[in-house]
Amino acid sequence: MAVSDGGPSRDRIRDRRERWPQRILVTGKGGVGKSTIAAALALVAARDGAQPLLMEAGARASLARIVGATPTDVPAPLFEGVYGVSLAGDAALVAFAADVLHSRRLARVLVGHRAIGTLMAAMPAVAEVAAMHVLDRRRDYAPVVVDLEATGHAQMWLELRDTLSPVMSRGGIADMLARMHDELADPGRTALVLVTRAEPLAVAETTELCESLQQPGSVRPRAIIVAGTTPTGPALADIARLRAVADARGAAAVRDDLDYLAREAQRAAHEREMAAPLHGTGVPVLWSPRVASEGRAALFAIGEPLAAALLDHDGVVTSTGGDR
Repeated sequence: MAVSDGGPSRDRIRDRRERWPQRILVTGKGGVGKSTIAAALALVAARDGAQPLLMEAGARASLARIVGATPTDVPAPLFEGVYGVSLAGDAALVAFAADVLHSRRLARVLVGHRAIGTLMAAMPAVAEVAAMHVLDRRRDYAPVVVDLEATGHAQMWLELRDTLSPVMSRGGIADMLARMHDELADPGRTALVLVTRAEPLAVAETTELCESLQQPGSVRPRAIIVAGTTPTGPALADIARLRAVADARGAAAVRDDLDYLAREAQRAAHEREMAAPLHGTGVPVLWSPRVASEGRAALFAIGEPLAAALLDHDGVVTSTGGDR
């Protein structure tokens, strides 16, 4: 399904404001552009009148490069109506301890203590549990757009309840993990978006993740976004006909433009071939073409058509996108 690049009408924005889910989880193989997609969706949500929180859950710190501002461990305005918070490093542990101790200063001292830090590092999935706790507490923002770490780590995060249930079946943390798992698996509350590229390794990893999330009760992906693709242009057959006409009329100046269009069309066809296995996952596939603009304009150009597709039909993408 190719997403259009037209801007939304004022009525469409007003109607769409209520369609944003409580949470959007964005993950994918490292380097495919997931942080850009997360920032783009948060920007569009803000322009729709929502109050989005962009949560950086990984340690790559990509958001500073993309939006020109660095999120801290406390939610604060980040850019153009988007709030930001970072869970990188010890930030999630500090936030978790601060909620328990009712003191962020004491929490920072505690987490920074060498012996306690060593103990926490030895505990299974403690950072992921802390991050899930923070996500659970951030209910005053919507949507909360979570820029998760790369696919493998994100999968463990999504399966946290089942992973820890043998050793943590009762208590407040177990209850929180169970509640959050149910909410993340509810398509009315959470949209899981998988970002990939039209490249063999990225496609294979995305396909494997989709297969692993087919179990009952799993967090099902809302859509797969193929990022940075070649914009749709004339078909090769049409370009060949135009080239023949140009040659017949001696229009040599047009030849270079037609050669460029032919290369772009060949690249688009190759990308479609590389991404073909994604259509076998049963998850809707959205194509996000690379854009010529830069900065915030580029983020909006990327995010607006994706938001329109993701939120269409009450938040359900109905097309699996066989055509580009």
